[in-house]
Amino acid sequence: MMHEPATLLDLAGRPGLGQATAALAAPGPGHFGGFFAEGSSGPCHLDVLFHRPARFGRASPILFVMHGTKRNAAEYRDSWATVAERYGCLVVCPMFPQHDFPRGAYQRGGVVDETGALRPVAAWALSAVERLFDLVRAATGNASAGYHLYGHSAGAQFVHRLVLLLPEARYVAAIAANAGWYTMPRFDEAYPYGLAGTGRGSADLRRVLGRRLTVLLGERDTDPEDAHLRNSRRARRQGRNRLERGTTFYAEARAAAAALGTALGWDLVTVPGAAHFDPDMMPQAGRILFDRG
Repeated sequence: MMHEPATLLDLAGRPGLGQATAALAAPGPGHFGGFFAEGSSGPCHLDVLFHRPARFGRASPILFVMHGTKRNAAEYRDSWATVAERYGCLVVCPMFPQHDFPRGAYQRGGVVDETGALRPVAAWALSAVERLFDLVRAATGNASAGYHLYGHSAGAQFVHRLVLLLPEARYVAAIAANAGWYTMPRFDEAYPYGLAGTGRGSADLRRVLGRRLTVLLGERDTDPEDAHLRNSRRARRQGRNRLERGTTFYAEARAAAAALGTALGWDLVTVPGAAHFDPDMMPQAGRILFDRG
């Protein structure tokens, strides 16, 4: 498997599984922290926020919710508590700090360094989710073979790149909601706008196109002047706003699947009346992840 054994160290450098186990023991909100992700200059500390529902057990689902550009993991954790209680899923929200993941390194997944050179897969920010999944299972005694994955805005950038670049990742279903721009599923453009230079090939792409990803878009997420919307020439080629860019991304995936002769397992879903606001997307996301099985 591509993932490494879970590693968590507390601030004193001692094994920190006990810290996570103690934090996750009781229902409700909580957090734990440790060194188990690679930042721009080496191993870094992540604060991991979570909500454990009252009926969480050995067979209950685990849902990772990836924060946006504001690094507001606590707000996401608190907002998604209603989903946690409704579906009995453990909601886990890792917070990637700005000082360790600057200038879009979080959104881009830490795949390349400042010079554009490919980093080892184990050093990717994307890979931290796989290690954290092992750690959460060990801390709770959960036996789930896979996890669910959701991200909004910058978190959606993280999610769709994890889907594209970690074909062996153990997610059951993933949702990328209202991403500002995308890595397209094609090999004629360099990362982060395409897959060239990532070490991935056609067989990997065929595999990920067959898995379960929902591109979730707000019907009213159409502001081309949004201050957080990337405005580079290559980003504008994907569309004028997030709704157009998400539609372009899905169309590219359909074309790639057709070219590879494989079925596309992805969906495109638009939420009526929703703008660029995660609580507008959350109810539909919960239904997609858990009411469909």
